[in-house]
Amino acid sequence: MFIRHTEERADMIAAKATPDTTSAIAVVRLSGRGASKAVEEIMGLPAGRLCGRKRAVGTIAGVDRVVALSWKEGSSYTGEEMVEIMCHGTPGTTNEIMKLLEHKGARPAEPGEFTRRAWLNGKVTDTDILLLSARFRNIPAGKTEPLAEEITDLLTETEALIEFGEEHMAADEEQIEMNLFRLKKSAEEMKARIEEIEVMPRVYIMGPVNAGKSTLFNLLCGEKAAVVSEVPGTTRDGASRQIHIQGRNIDLRDTAGTGGTILDGEALSISLQTVRPEDRVIWMDHKQREPDRINCSKMIKVFSKNDEGREPCKGWISLSSLTGKGIEKIKNFITEPEDRSPSWRIGIALERIKEAAQSCAHQDMALAAENLKEALSVMNKSEASSAVVERALDTFCVGK
Repeated sequence: MFIRHTEERADMIAAKATPDTTSAIAVVRLSGRGASKAVEEIMGLPAGRLCGRKRAVGTIAGVDRVVALSWKEGSSYTGEEMVEIMCHGTPGTTNEIMKLLEHKGARPAEPGEFTRRAWLNGKVTDTDILLLSARFRNIPAGKTEPLAEEITDLLTETEALIEFGEEHMAADEEQIEMNLFRLKKSAEEMKARIEEIEVMPRVYIMGPVNAGKSTLFNLLCGEKAAVVSEVPGTTRDGASRQIHIQGRNIDLRDTAGTGGTILDGEALSISLQTVRPEDRVIWMDHKQREPDRINCSKMIKVFSKNDEGREPCKGWISLSSLTGKGIEKIKNFITEPEDRSPSWRIGIALERIKEAAQSCAHQDMALAAENLKEALSVMNKSEASSAVVERALDTFCVGK
């Protein structure tokens, strides 16, 4: 996984942008300062020939006759100086070109690194990355309307009505109220689509042996995905499932319990090593013992096997696997959007739009305009939690 930097990384990266197989044409992509110079040198072109948005046809000695397209800094996909080399589509040809570029100072790009640079340089938004990620994961993303533009248009109409009055405006209060209803529907549909494609944190179920972890895992999966037994230490290798809860795609993981045998401890140690700082943990214990320190973003403590309905300790929630009481709170914890994520922003904007509709219904157009301004302000803050973007980029291929 990448660690987001606040400053642009200026080193050159190179990658094959087409599948590594035989085809009519293949593309090798290069981005970073010095990209044009590097390609000029391997093609034997005069210095400056590829500087800017230009095309050159030539031969890479001993390799292939190629076409090179260049973009100057600020005008390319990544926002950096960038060149794409088109050659005949054989792995041997693209491998040789990659070797020559590496000799000129480029390093092999990591998966999604071109798009990551585009994001850092303001060329794509977090929502754009989520839509691309959905395609790589074969999730139908549908069409995502520019919600901020819809809010802007309606805000303009509302402020004009306040300024000039109904006698000078095509839209009256009733029309704006109808437009607010349509805007609310658009926001709800967009929120549902984004929630569907957002790459959520992994969710780990942890706790002592025989705490009911696998039972909860099966409840959330909706099937018997893990072996359940009263014998402590039944789960050692763990289990994982991709599940769909409340419109979200979740990577759910069952783990070995603490306090068991040496093998249990080793299995748990392996699980702990895979927990990332942005992941979430469901800590379960029917004795409500506090967990050891786990490096995760969010944790919920579950008083498990509480079929008698006893009052949980402060900071714990009660769960009965027999009655299902408490399961909804756990589902809400699993699917809660992260701060500043696209779905989080749209959710807040949706609340402001609803408030604007209520203000309009009470004929308070000034307040409706303020509500819309707040909604627009939230939508224009495209600075997402870096973890949201990085998880999406993890699904990208090399060269994208």
